[in-house]
Amino acid sequence: MGGEGGEGGEGGVGEVRQIWIGLVQVAPLPGHDVFDGNAGAFVNAVALASSVADYQSAVSVPLSDLHLFAIEFENVEPLATRIRERGPLDDDLMALAVEGRRMNAACFHNFHTYPHADA
Repeated sequence: MGGEGGEGGEGGVGEVRQIWIGLVQVAPLPGHDVFDGNAGAFVNAVALASSVADYQSAVSVPLSDLHLFAIEFENVEPLATRIRERGPLDDDLMALAVEGRRMNAACFHNFHTYPHADA
């Protein structure tokens, strides 16, 4: 699943920040049952960033506030690239991107949970 994809370097000084989007696999921090007994979840996340690494950082901090951590990032790329290469996003994701830009914060769509492997 490899997940960095997209454009961008390491996020140096002066790089343009724009809305990036990606799919994030998350799990609860130890001692927190955030997903009612489920092992984790996948969530689309948007954040202002200048690179893949900047996006990962911008998303990871608010995840920790939710008692979650990122396991893997997939299909991370600037929103403009995603739209140019794959066509328009659905209305909910576009609204999320607008909100992320307005608030200058990472925003998360619905968390789609999955059970533990032994369940």
